[in-house]
Amino acid sequence: MKRVELESFSKSFFLFFFSLGVMISIITYINYKSELEHFDKELLSKMQLCNYSLDCKEFQVAFVPKSKQKTYTLLKNKSEISALFPIKKGEDFYLKLFYTQNDYHQKIHFLHKKAMYNFLIWMMVILVLSVLFSLYSLYPLRNALILTREFVKDILHDFNTPIATMRLNLSLLHREIGENKKLSRVERSIENILLLQNNLGEYLHATKSEKESINLLACIEEGSSN
Repeated sequence: MKRVELESFSKSFFLFFFSLGVMISIITYINYKSELEHFDKELLSKMQLCNYSLDCKEFQVAFVPKSKQKTYTLLKNKSEISALFPIKKGEDFYLKLFYTQNDYHQKIHFLHKKAMYNFLIWMMVILVLSVLFSLYSLYPLRNALILTREFVKDILHDFNTPIATMRLNLSLLHREIGENKKLSRVERSIENILLLQNNLGEYLHATKSEKESINLLACIEEGSSN
């Protein structure tokens, strides 16, 4: 893979992978929060059922003095997850059902694992898609490079005959006229054309996979001898 192709591949891969990766990260986070909210609602429903029967071993039970705390609401702090329920004929206390934070995190651990597992699966899919997309995006560039190589190859081939003719005529003029400033300028112009041809040859050599050697000096000398 050529340098320009590698650069194009890496940029396409990074753009595709990064954009989809960010999107999947956001979707995974939103989905996790939604499942966590659903889990909390189910937990509150279990607490409400336990409040009526008090026959539940899943929660710890306590009684707390009444204050401005909300009832029938899941409350979270650093130490516990709890809910308060009013007690019939109990004017001074609330019934408190609660989890410790450690118990709560053990309950939602499966949500973390599920979210991470889905995230990794999607990132692997995105990785494969990014590679395929990046390779597919190289086809127009490769076609353009092929056309450019063919164009340069044709130019190099077409340069040989007129350059050889000019060198031959210049040699004949040197024999007839001798040293002349105008002829020297023409000779320098031909050398510039040869330099341009050499640069095009270097480009062709650097970009094409199949190498073709052209002995320009031999062609010129052959043309001059004829």
